Amino acid sequence: MMQKSVFLLALVTLVACGERANRNIAFKVEPRDHQFTLQARGDVVSSESIPIHVPNNVPMPLNIEWLLPEYTAVRKGDVVVRFADEDLLSQRSNSLVDIANQSLLIRNHMMDSGTAHTQIEHESERVAGETVIAQTFADFDPRYFSRIEIIDAIGDLEFLGVEASFYDWQFGTHEQRTRAELARIEAERSSVELQLQRQNSALGASELVSPADGVFLHARTPWGQKIGKGRTMFPGSAVGMLPVDGKLQARIYVPKSDAIGIEVGQTVKLRIDVDIERELAGEIVTVSPMAISRNPQDPRQYVVVSATLDEGSKNRIRIGSALTATIVTASLRDAIVLPQQAIFNEDEKHVVYLVVGNQFVTRQVSLGFRSPTLVEVKTGLDDGDLVSLVAPVNLSS
Repeated sequence: MMQKSVFLLALVTLVACGERANRNIAFKVEPRDHQFTLQARGDVVSSESIPIHVPNNVPMPLNIEWLLPEYTAVRKGDVVVRFADEDLLSQRSNSLVDIANQSLLIRNHMMDSGTAHTQIEHESERVAGETVIAQTFADFDPRYFSRIEIIDAIGDLEFLGVEASFYDWQFGTHEQRTRAELARIEAERSSVELQLQRQNSALGASELVSPADGVFLHARTPWGQKIGKGRTMFPGSAVGMLPVDGKLQARIYVPKSDAIGIEVGQTVKLRIDVDIERELAGEIVTVSPMAISRNPQDPRQYVVVSATLDEGSKNRIRIGSALTATIVTASLRDAIVLPQQAIFNEDEKHVVYLVVGNQFVTRQVSLGFRSPTLVEVKTGLDDGDLVSLVAPVNLSS
């Protein structure tokens, strides 16, 4: 909001020539004391608080199912946030079934492996016995056996040797194949068990409680929106806070278009809506480096300013109270202040158009403090000069 002008405006009808002189106005420059101020809305927040956040060891995001209303008084141990757990319970049940199935597979595999091992041993013993018999026939005197019988016996002996080698190979690799298959099944079970641990951790954090007595406030996202029902929360993210008694400050939302000249250390005058007659003094302690939107559906951008509050008034102020702030961006003495519309640019220089007699004269000026509507002229103008608000069509220099 623009303060009432502290310099004298004297409208003078120009008499230059034709209809142009009737449409232009000018005012007389007179140095005066002036304060640059702007107004904005805000609220009372806590400058120090105890955070309530999702535990860092929860290995998955959680959705808020219920959230305690803001500004509710709580006692230590009261539930303040509850997360949806229906999907987690269903997933946990599936994990338990998968673990049981994997355990059954392991038991069946061990039984099958034992059966196969016994079968290989039996086959190996059979081949050893048949080999002894075949060797006995092969060593008999040819006078007592025909050549065909001897050839058959030798062939049987060679076949039994190959068969014995096969069973020796099976016996040697059986343990290796058994361990490999067992490791595969156990790895699948370990993966499911890890999922179960994560689900149990998440279920253990399905409710968050207040760590102390106090007033519960909703946390905000980095973009300024309050946490609410249905929002997905990640491990370590804050869902609320408990303000520390007496640690209060003003949070002011200055429209981006008005946030000119705001700096840390500037004076702020505050009026709380519930006690509008009383004015509180404060001082800016932080200014956000960039403008943000207060609501995803609202395209307007705001610069967030934090200011201190009078120590004596903190006990009488409620967190969340709305307020109006008047920020003093500059206090000037004997300064020349013009409306922004009286300043023009020529060749990348700031100029004004003086009314001298019935003519316009261009004058270069240097500027100082600014507001959305006013600007300080530091050099280039003198007391009594007449400055035009409109650029003339033709100039005399």
